[in-house]
Amino acid sequence: MNAMLRTLALLCCIMVCRCIQADEPAAGQPLRIMTFNVWSGENTTGGRNKLVEIIEASQADIVGLQEMGNTAGQQVASALGMYYQQQSGGDIQVLSRFPIVNTTTSGRGVQISLAEQTDVWLFNSHLAAYPYQPYDLRDGALPMDEAAVIAAAEAARGATVDSYLGEMQSLLQSGQPVFFTGDFNEPSHLDWTAEAATATLRPYDLQVAYPASSKIVAAGMTDSFRAVRPDEVNDPGYTWTPGYPPPNQSRDEVHDRIDIVYHSGIGVTPSTAEIIGPDYGDGISDIEVAGYNADHRAVVVEYLIDSDFCFVFGDLNGDCLLDTADWVILRDNQRADLSGLSFDEARALGDLNGDYRNDFADYSLFKRAFIDQQGSAAWAEMTNGIAAVPEPDGIMLAVFLATVGIAAKALARFPKRFHSL
Repeated sequence: MNAMLRTLALLCCIMVCRCIQADEPAAGQPLRIMTFNVWSGENTTGGRNKLVEIIEASQADIVGLQEMGNTAGQQVASALGMYYQQQSGGDIQVLSRFPIVNTTTSGRGVQISLAEQTDVWLFNSHLAAYPYQPYDLRDGALPMDEAAVIAAAEAARGATVDSYLGEMQSLLQSGQPVFFTGDFNEPSHLDWTAEAATATLRPYDLQVAYPASSKIVAAGMTDSFRAVRPDEVNDPGYTWTPGYPPPNQSRDEVHDRIDIVYHSGIGVTPSTAEIIGPDYGDGISDIEVAGYNADHRAVVVEYLIDSDFCFVFGDLNGDCLLDTADWVILRDNQRADLSGLSFDEARALGDLNGDYRNDFADYSLFKRAFIDQQGSAAWAEMTNGIAAVPEPDGIMLAVFLATVGIAAKALARFPKRFHSL
């Protein structure tokens, strides 16, 4: 069943997105991605204008928003001249300087076209705020025990994180550029280290391998801020909180870095990471905005995308083409058991759905990708006279056809393109 689900995810991906050969984003310009929890800053015209000012100050190309209403989000997007997508979950949205061309079935991920044949995926989240483990440690509601803290955090947010990562799995494995923004409402295991616990004056600090960040990193993503600024002791990067509203905050507030941008993908490299916040001169905000009206500091990360990087789904020999040479590799390794090989080794021998086999499911994925790129006539010409691919047994064929049917119904609901407001 897991293999079938992976096949379905990959089939959906192929049917709704172009195969990617990624050049530099736009005439060699870097790509800036921002995560921003606006809280209630959108409730008035003046507040929305301030949010526009904050986003403009960040120079972000793509923004993952949290705690924004749909109507206000559209108004902010219109003022910025950006594309807009309301996501599932009610209070999360994406703004983009580039066209948003598709969404995942759940609506939590969007495909963004930077340029011809250059796409990225962005997932955006607002995880459960309570129970919040740093507060519970401060208040004595949790013992000073790492296992207890991890268990509480997992109970609060674990299922949601697992759902996101399950949806991303095939994209992360493919090597395509994928970004994950959010107010995760949970600190990072990269911040709550033994060194940081020793250095802090807070009596409730201890080493905690917080599960949300641990899972995301284990899935193959990188915490972009910590990749650029790795010193969690001297550079904590607090995003929670400048105040609610700034500068008002309780005397015993627990400050932490809970607004994070993650990245994954071949040739994607973060070059700078900056915090946007009020003009306090407190040494936390790198970009200061007078009258800042959100209760979270925002984060913007600038990335460089390797101009030599290419990704073409079904390219088995790594030449950035989908052609007869790849077909021969797939055909010659049909029905091979690839268990024991690495993921990359198995993919090079035709495992396109990550189940460490080269079978009819992989053949169908390859065929779909080839026809999408080069057309049915080219497929017929290439395969004419070449040894046939073994047919699946009856049960596998029934399962696969059901999978295709589910994918087709899902695709019927996908919008083709969204328009700038």
